[in-house]
This record gives sequence, structure tokens and C-alpha cells, in this order.
Amino acid sequence: MRRVAATLVLTLASCHALAGGALAFLSTQTTVTAGEANSFMNRFADCSATPCPVDGMTGYATPTRAGTVTVATQKTTTDLVLRFTVADRTHRRTDDGSMAPTKLTLGDKIIVQLDPNNSRGATLGLGPAAIDKDYRYEVTIKEDGIATALRREPVSGTGWNLPTPWCMNPTPTNTVPQTCSNPAEGTFTLTANSPDYAVELSIPLASIGSPAGDFGLAILIVNDLGHDHGMPALQDLTAVVFPAGDLPASSMAYNDPGLIPSVPLGAAWANPNNWGTGYVTAPPAGSNTQLAMSHSPTPWVSDSIKLGECEIARWEDIGSADTSLAQVGILGWYRYYDVTPCTMGIWVKVTNTAATVASARLLVMWSDGGVTSDQWRVVKLTAPISFGAGDSAFRINWDSVPPGNLTPGTHPCLRVYILPETLLTTFDETAVNAINNPTKLAAFETAYGFPAYPWNARVAQMNFTNLIGNTCPNTACPQPLALGDWGRTMLASLEWIASPAHAQNVAVRGLAATPIAKDERPRPKADYPFAVVAITAFAVPERPQNRHYVFIEPVGGAAWAIPMKTFAKPVTLGVRVTNPAIAFRDFGTKKVHEVKAPVRRIILAAHAEGPEGMGTVRVKLPARKDAMKPGEARIVKAQVTVERKKDPEKQKAR
Repeated sequence: MRRVAATLVLTLASCHALAGGALAFLSTQTTVTAGEANSFMNRFADCSATPCPVDGMTGYATPTRAGTVTVATQKTTTDLVLRFTVADRTHRRTDDGSMAPTKLTLGDKIIVQLDPNNSRGATLGLGPAAIDKDYRYEVTIKEDGIATALRREPVSGTGWNLPTPWCMNPTPTNTVPQTCSNPAEGTFTLTANSPDYAVELSIPLASIGSPAGDFGLAILIVNDLGHDHGMPALQDLTAVVFPAGDLPASSMAYNDPGLIPSVPLGAAWANPNNWGTGYVTAPPAGSNTQLAMSHSPTPWVSDSIKLGECEIARWEDIGSADTSLAQVGILGWYRYYDVTPCTMGIWVKVTNTAATVASARLLVMWSDGGVTSDQWRVVKLTAPISFGAGDSAFRINWDSVPPGNLTPGTHPCLRVYILPETLLTTFDETAVNAINNPTKLAAFETAYGFPAYPWNARVAQMNFTNLIGNTCPNTACPQPLALGDWGRTMLASLEWIASPAHAQNVAVRGLAATPIAKDERPRPKADYPFAVVAITAFAVPERPQNRHYVFIEPVGGAAWAIPMKTFAKPVTLGVRVTNPAIAFRDFGTKKVHEVKAPVRRIILAAHAEGPEGMGTVRVKLPARKDAMKPGEARIVKAQVTVERKKDPEKQKAR
């Protein structure tokens, strides 16, 4: 979490710019639901009501409800229209329940940004022609009414102006419908406010230069949870982002759901090349042929596929596999617990090789024991997805990973197919979802024209080997949780070892570690032995003030158990390192007092041990980096090698 003097946003997804998400603006209305693959938006997080549950250690709200957000889009002859329906249940501020319900401090917000000429530059368009400018529309909802609404224009390539709002209502009424507008710029209409709120934004085409073609688009939906805390007061917020695979709601690199600064104005949000696409012409039939997945390094270990822990929120927070199939220790990589598997986050990156929008479905298949298995499973047949030019990365969470039925001597594999938007009548959706063995899979591949291995660019596979016994420490993908800085750092990085290959569960509240029972079942000898590597982080103030000493504080750590058989080549471990924004919390007063951390250097120390007689385990840490601001996070990589002992008899023979 980053400590700021205004507010916090808790978001469910963010990612490095890939610029491929697309939403339809056709003559008829198109509706998507946040969290579905075709929306390019993350899930919506909320509480069931106010007050939200509060984390006893940190004092932050703990949203536990996955709500629904739908976005309907359309282009009429005169306007661009966006209709938002948000299943929000936190309409008023109550903090921890100790105060009477009152008006939200920040309020719920909807923000829409447009690049009318679709130039998608690295900086904001300044005009002077209307179509060459970029625009930002904002509405704030409090007391179930419109508090403010306005349109912003760039004052520079990296910043927006703050004009007089279209309307400003310090105490809005809750009568619906209610409208706030500037006829020359646009209109926000609140059409419903209980229990869900619904907002429509109409933008006159003439006001943005009457674009005839596709345009750049970014959306942020901010949910004020009605919980303020700290001094100065911070608000706990959740956010839905379009395109979630491209636009971070912050520069912070945290696991889903990271705590980040509120309502971004600059950074990626001021770079239209990070935005998605609003397209105005339906993709033609067969446009799936302009989509491709990578066959690097091989078709069966495609770098277009990553299998991650379900709470990992960004493509780049998961490491890449290679043909060695040594997947233990890959940053964020999925671990298969064969008794009760965890939910799997399946990430797929698709490249649109053309400048025009393409539409396709994706079919994700799983084989329990690799291509020799008699058992295939349909993970997901998606609805049609629209892909803008360039790369698009998105996640599918699979909560039905099969337990304990791996074929002996083999490994599972996951395969992805790009299909046309309209499925064949001779092999329709029912037939696709019925694929469960090699015969049906072969019939499917023949029907859709997929060649034999090595296939073509519309098929890719990931062979999976990170197999662990026992029960998943977290059997469901966690709901959004607001954690303190120290807690978030630890949760993102700890993997304490209870017994070889069996990690402890790092519980969310209080970070209490609950050991998993040791698995006494026989295991292949190849699984053992292990090297144990532990990395600990210490924070050192950069500029001590008025002191002849400094405090060196431990700020977290991580540990791994790595099979010795993995060390045919060096193993790279990834660790997220954070300078926690809050150095100290004083719970001795009625109101928790938070002391902000200074600028600090984070020093890493490593300890490694290997089995006796099998060589010396060495850890190479990166060179010391610059000091880090409070709340700043980085991913660092450590290289682990084994220096094998030389056989004296062989040395003599030489």
C-alpha cells in the first residue's frame, strides 16, 4: 500500500501497456460484464453493506463481495453513449460503524477518456482542432445523487485542466432520473440509485470533431467503500479499469488487489497509447485469422500463456517458463496441490497482426496427463472477444482444477485455440463443451481446420510440471482485501517452508502462519532432495536527520524449497521489494496514529542451504539500487546456483 495524503484505491487488476482491449460502439447497443474476458475489465469489489468489515490489524476496510458492473455502449447518429450499471452497496460513509451514516467523502466516480482521432500517441492530444484533442469526462455520486460532473481537456501532453463543473451539488437530491450537462460538451444522467446505480453518459459527436472511425478509450469506475481512517484521512476505494490489461490504476506493482493512490490523472492515464479502442464497425467474419499466439520458445511451451496463482494481478508479475520444464521457483507460477487444488489464473496474450479490430472466441483445454491422456477437459469457451491492434493480455480464473487424477509418469498441459466468432453449425457450442477425450478433440481440430502439430499460430500450449502434494492453503481465489503496508509486502512475497515442498499458509489477517500437515504418502525419489533459499529485506533511512545513528528495520522476506534436480542451470527467483509507506502505527490512542516512512534503501540478505554432499548453494543478489520512496515497489531477481563438489578420485585420474 502507498500512503498518500488523499485517498487509496484498491484495484483488482493492472498490467503493462499492451493496448489491445476493445469495446463496440455500433448502431445497436452492446453490453459487457466486468470480469468476463470480452470486457477487458477486472472484477468489481464491494462490501455487502456499510459498515464494511474492518481488518483488525490495519484498520482498513475489507471488501468481501464480488459485485457486478455492466457497461453498455452505442454510437447513434448524433452521440457516443455509455451506460453503466454498478451493483454498489456502500452508498454512505459509516467508517467502522462507530458513526452515524453520512455523505461519502470522495464519492463514487465514473471517468471516461477519449482519443477521437485514434492517434494513440505517447502524450495527450492538444488540438487545436476538436478531433485532435483528447477528453476526460468525470461524474461524482454522493447521497445517491450527482454531486459534480465535468469535462476536462489537456493543458499539456501530460496533464488535464480543471474547468468549472457542469453542475456542483454539495447536497444532491436522490430523486431519479437527474441530469447534469453542458449541451456543447455532454450529459450525465443518473437513471437509478437503489440498490444498484445506473449512469448514462452521452457525448455529442460534433463536440469531439465528429469522428467517423475507431477511437481511443479508457474507463475508470471508482467505488468509495464508505470507510475513512488515519491522519490525514484516507478513503478506502475499489476500482474497475478498462482496459485492465493495459492501464494500471497506479504505478504500484502489487498482487491482486493492491492498494494504490486514488483517481489517477497522469502516468499511463495521460498516454493514449496505453488506452483501449472503441470500434464502430463490426469485425468481419473470419477476422480471427488475423490473430496469433506465439510459438516461442516452442509450441508446447508458448510464451503467450502463463499459469499463475489466482490472486496475481498483472501479466508481468508472473515469470516465463522454458523448455527445461523446471517451473519450481518461477515468480508467481501456479502450484498444483493434488488433494485440493487452488484456483488457477490462466493468462493468455493474443496478437492482432492487423490495424483493424478482430473478433474471436477462445477455447481453453486441459489434459490431466499431457497429450497421452485419455482425459481432456474444457476449461472455458469464451464469448466473442474483440481485439484491437497489437497485443492483448487477459486472465481467466479456473476454480474447477481437477484434484488427484494426474496420469502417472506424465504431466498436465493446457492448450488454447483461437476460434471464429460464429461457431460451426456442424460443431457448435454444445459439441465443443462436450470434448472430453482425444477422439472428440481430434474431430474438433479437423472440423475447424487446425493442422497437426506443430499446429499454426492460432493454437498454443503450456506443459505444466509444478506439482505439489497436499491441500491448497487457499482453496478459493481471495476476495479483495485491504492490508497495511507491512502486511501487503509480506503477503506478496512469503513462502515459508513447513516441510519439503509443502508451504505454510500465510493468513491474511495478522499474517499468522498455519502449517500444512505433512504429506506422508510415498513420493518419487526424484522429488527430493531440496535446497532451501531465504531472502530477508532490511530498510535503512537514506538521510538521517539530527541523529548520529539510524534504525535498521526488517521489512519482510521470502523463502523457497527448490528441488536439486532443477539446478542443471541457474534458477532465477523473483521477489517484490517494497519500502513500506507506513513506518509505525500507534494503537495506543483511540484513533490509530500512522508515522510515514522516510526515503530508505532496501538491503537484501540471503541464506541458502543444500543437502550434505551435493554441493554448495549460492545466491547472487542484484547490485544495490537507489533509495526508494515510501510505498515504492520493485521486482528484483536473485540467481541461485549449485557449485558441485569435485570428486577427488576423478581428479586423481586426470
